[in-house]
Amino acid sequence: MKRLAALALGAAIVGATLTVSLPASAAGIPTTIAFTSTTGVTAPFGSAWDIPIRVTSNSDRGSYDVTTNDGTVDIFVEGMPGEYVTAATIYPGGMVYFAQPSNEPALAAGEYSVTAVFTPSAGSDFATSKTKTAAILTITTIGVTPAAEMLTDPAVVTVPTVRTSLSGQFVDDKGAPPSGTWTVTGTDSSGAEAFAITAEQPTESTEGAVGPLDIPITSELEPGETYEVTTVFTADPLIAPGLEFENPATATFSTPSLTPAEVLSGPVGVSTWIVILNGILFISLIVLLVLFLGMWSRGRVAKPKPAVEEPAVAAAIASGASVAPVASIESSESWSLKDDTPDRE
Repeated sequence: MKRLAALALGAAIVGATLTVSLPASAAGIPTTIAFTSTTGVTAPFGSAWDIPIRVTSNSDRGSYDVTTNDGTVDIFVEGMPGEYVTAATIYPGGMVYFAQPSNEPALAAGEYSVTAVFTPSAGSDFATSKTKTAAILTITTIGVTPAAEMLTDPAVVTVPTVRTSLSGQFVDDKGAPPSGTWTVTGTDSSGAEAFAITAEQPTESTEGAVGPLDIPITSELEPGETYEVTTVFTADPLIAPGLEFENPATATFSTPSLTPAEVLSGPVGVSTWIVILNGILFISLIVLLVLFLGMWSRGRVAKPKPAVEEPAVAAAIASGASVAPVASIESSESWSLKDDTPDRE
């Protein structure tokens, strides 16, 4: 009986030992991972930011910090697929510092929920843990101001030129303008596109500073024409989500008209030739019309007016008698009068 009691007591002691040690070996020593700051982190786009995380162990032997060899931390950002940071290093004091990874595009402006998971190393006695409360990361936009002006003074530029520039908080903070491209588009008075030019925005120079960018309009422009110019800055896609800006207003400029000397000495375009030929044809038609009218009026023969007959002649004609010519009657009368003159000798 005593032997059975001893066996039972031994089994109870072994069971109690297993009950205490099994959870620790099967689940591992409990750990806690948490953000050290209860307030959110706010930073302008592209600037440095940091969210500290601490990993500690909690066992019956006390609480202490997890070391570098005990495991790593994965960090998740809401809206980003998978782990945003994988296997972050745990530094002395159980600290992990979450910052913008150099191999990932900068987070765009917005609000993000951040969580972290501690993953123990293989063979470690620690258990996995996850942050109970998320950290809020807020990225604010950073302003940049694009500007453009037209240069048309021949004393300054040889051809019409668009002078562009970038300023604002981004330039002040970074000491250089953001990367991107400029697009200059011009339309004539009819609304048709006359030119389209694209130029890269430099971000640094040999002097260490970047000034205005001049974009000359080298396309052939019509004399005496008015053009509407639209200038658009397009930021690099990697930084565009964090920038806030408005493009410059539309500008206009007019090209000078040709002088008479330039018209005579300059090349004649197809449209000009058409106008000239039309003018020559019109003048030719007018000349031909005048000549035709002149020749037609000369060729017309005037009809003779009927002679006025003497009453006696008219009566004789009416009665059918023969009538001597008027000229003969006149000659006879002249002779009769001459003979009736008395001779005074």
